[in-house]
Amino acid sequence: MFLTNPTIDELLTLDMSLLMDMLVYQTRLYVQLMKQDGVSSTTKACRELIDNLQSAIYRKKALQKQER
Repeated sequence: MFLTNPTIDELLTLDMSLLMDMLVYQTRLYVQLMKQDGVSSTTKACRELIDNLQSAIYRKKALQKQER
């Protein structure tokens, strides 16, 4: 069974600290997967989640600045 990555909008509902923890975990996992498997569907999915996490973090920061 293959699960889909959360969307940026779904990630925006999470706390910033959780987003950062998820980014750290996924980045470590991505590096490990690239060493073991190289480019595969799993590493591509992991990279997509990293991109979504980064986008959510940037958007959340921008929203926080607007609220000030």
